[in-house]
Amino acid sequence: MLIDSNICNGCRKCIEACPFGAIQFYEEKNIAVKCDLCISRINEGLLPACVHHCPTNALLFETPSTASLERGKSKMIFSYRLSKNVFSGYY
Repeated sequence: MLIDSNICNGCRKCIEACPFGAIQFYEEKNIAVKCDLCISRINEGLLPACVHHCPTNALLFETPSTASLERGKSKMIFSYRLSKNVFSGYY
């Protein structure tokens, strides 16, 4: 999910509705903001900043072409490990 800052009216309803607490409010610009998985970096062929800078390699970024076939998830866009939990995102 991406937030279009040109359309956001600052109502904060998305913040209230998000069950993960992932959306925050940027007071200076009066808009909702959240991680966009560094879409501009990905478009340039780079890793998201958090994955690139993680000193323990606890974060893993995969595209459909690099996703492990043994997982059997052809639509995997990204996955990352936090502690012992694994979260996978799909489109």
